[in-house]
Parts: sequence; structure tokens; C-alpha cells
Amino acid sequence: MLVTMKDPAVVYDPVWSPDGKSLRVDVADRLGGRPLIWEVSLDGTGLHRMLPGGTNSPDNECCGRWTPDGKYFLSESRGQVWALSRKAGPFQNQPNPIQLTFSPLVMADPTPSIDGKKLFVVGKRFNAELMRYDMKSSQFFPFMGGIPAEFAAFSKDGQWVAYVSYPNGALWRSKLDGSERCN
Repeated sequence: MLVTMKDPAVVYDPVWSPDGKSLRVDVADRLGGRPLIWEVSLDGTGLHRMLPGGTNSPDNECCGRWTPDGKYFLSESRGQVWALSRKAGPFQNQPNPIQLTFSPLVMADPTPSIDGKKLFVVGKRFNAELMRYDMKSSQFFPFMGGIPAEFAAFSKDGQWVAYVSYPNGALWRSKLDGSERCN
């Protein structure tokens, strides 16, 4: 075993450093938790988080890949792609991450081309829509007009529904037909 992380930790997506002397891995505190990128030397020493606060409030730091020349480590954080120089500049203890994408889409899975001249990413846009399943027709149909919401919960008497609007996360309550809506 190379290294043991604090329980419960989920470790995945190892990436070798260009010089082959260390590994970078994604680590989450639980299955489905927000991952952060860590690095460890091949002898198991020097375990440390790569970007301690480097992208301000990190959100799902993951999915790192080295550029072919080994000068930059590309990863995603806060829904955008970042580059981290292998070496710190003058007057720096550690390199600062540089945001490469500024998109309304969530940018994921940064992959440099073999020649290092292009960067491929997956742009994602998430949507939510309340739907109901009709067992007779085996089809989904919009519920409450297909409002953008998630996490619906129904009252015991079946007269009310509580839901979280998407993407802003506000809690709402209304009648099943959408009337008497309040948050």
C-alpha cells in the first residue's frame, strides 16, 4: 500500500507525474462527495492537497491531466478548467492556478491534444423538470407544467407538494396544480 487516507476517503483517478516520481489522485471524503486533488510521492511520503484554497472555494476539483510537455496540470474546479504550472514562478512558494475557461456551461474532462496545441473539454448544461410517470402508457409527462424543480415531496393528504426550484435551490410549496405557491 502506497498511502492510507483518513477514513472514510474515496480515492480515484490516479495520474502519474511527467517525471514518474509522484501520483496525483482525486480524493473525496465519502462516495459521491466533492473531490479534491492530492499528490503523493512514490515512496508514500509528502501527501498533500494540490490546491489548498487555490481556486477560492473549490467545488469538485478533479479529473486532472498533464499537458504533453509536462509543464501544466489541467483540471476542473467550480465548473471550469484550470491550469497549474508544474513550477512556481519567482517570489512564489507554489504555483497559482490559472482559469482557462469562462463559460456559462460546466466545463469538464479537460484533455490536451497529443501535440499540446488544443484542449478538448466537455461542456455540460444541467436542467431539471418535474415529470410524472404514467404506468398505463409507460411514459413520462410534465408535472405542474414541467417547472424547473427537483426533490419533490408530497403531503400525506396528497393536496400539497414541496419542491426545490432549479437551479437556484429555493424551497417552494404549492397545491398540486401549482396554485397557492409560496416560498
